[in-house]
Amino acid sequence: MALNIAPYCRKTPAQKVLTGIDIFVDWQGNDPNKLAFLLQQPNTSSLALTMITNRGTKVWPNGFDETFCTDHWRCRYYVNNNGSVQKKEIVQLLANADELGIDIIKTENLYTFNGVKGFSLGQGE
Repeated sequence: MALNIAPYCRKTPAQKVLTGIDIFVDWQGNDPNKLAFLLQQPNTSSLALTMITNRGTKVWPNGFDETFCTDHWRCRYYVNNNGSVQKKEIVQLLANADELGIDIIKTENLYTFNGVKGFSLGQGE
């Protein structure tokens, strides 16, 4: 008996829009407000720091002093005005952060697909 397999048909690509970046940093401090101050220095014109988490818990803005933090911080930047960001702006943000001595250990670009966020939300988002 012959197996009939339909020919592969590629789906119509979704509209993919780069809306921000998560920058993971190794930072030995314990005050998220100080880290936020540092991370707002390398900002580019279209990206803004909107949240810092540690171990999955939002610690900036409006975090709790009682939260136990490690040296691994996720710092979320979104594009202003819910638009899109160019990759060269992300590269510039990372270069500026590096010049300030911020130890970037990982990055993750944040995309929407047909207007739906393709990334996990942080606490309170």
